[in-house]
Amino acid sequence: MDSSCVIVIPIYKSELSFYEKIALAQCGKLLSDYDIVILKPDDLDISNMQIGFSYSEVSFPSFYFKSVFSYNDLMLSELFYEKFLNYSYLLIYQLDAFVFKNELKYWCGLGYDYIGAPWLREKEFPTLFKKTKEKLRSYLHRRYNLLDKQGRPDIERQLYNYVGNGGFSLRKVKSFYNVCIQEKELVENYVGRNSSDYHEDMFWTIEVNRKKKRIKTPNYKEALNFSIETAPERAMTLIKGNMPFGCHAWDKNIHFWQPYFKEAGYQI
Repeated sequence: MDSSCVIVIPIYKSELSFYEKIALAQCGKLLSDYDIVILKPDDLDISNMQIGFSYSEVSFPSFYFKSVFSYNDLMLSELFYEKFLNYSYLLIYQLDAFVFKNELKYWCGLGYDYIGAPWLREKEFPTLFKKTKEKLRSYLHRRYNLLDKQGRPDIERQLYNYVGNGGFSLRKVKSFYNVCIQEKELVENYVGRNSSDYHEDMFWTIEVNRKKKRIKTPNYKEALNFSIETAPERAMTLIKGNMPFGCHAWDKNIHFWQPYFKEAGYQI
């Protein structure tokens, strides 16, 4: 087994959907050279679930799995990262993710603290002036957390071409653990928030780096080779038709991904 990285698969229910079974099978097919951990509620028994590969279990109190917001709290807890300090990296592999090839060692070797699918715009701006203007506005919104007309952070503008989504993401364990310990006040501002403005990947990609660089990430064009989520057609064009390491939320773009999944042996 390669001990440089552990695969962490959150499972919170006893019955998986057809698509979730595909995601799980592909993980075992391509990434079984690594330790695989099922992250689950402590009251969930998965012994009768047909996993199809060797794995171990890590359990946390069930309240962390009741909603996306409580799960966010777990992803912001040093107790979670403490479980994996024996590894350099962990790969969060939610069951709406899919891997096309085993490039995990390559991505771990680049030394980034965090990599996830960038929030790519559907279309490029029509002029260089417009692109430059919007890039500056996005920077200012990220840097100063500027509010929109409703008095809320303009999340869409902050996320513009930024890295990246947490559902299929590579995380340097020690870096995340240290931030949870050293930046408790910053973390606490996100814990217990029932709002999409405070998702954990927002914290790790924007909030933690708002005033100074704490978490090292690639630029969005490099990250597209790691994973694609939004605007898949444009994303594939930007990486010149090469297959990324994986993708996330592929069930939202079924028609686009169908031929690629068929090539991998799955009908969706």
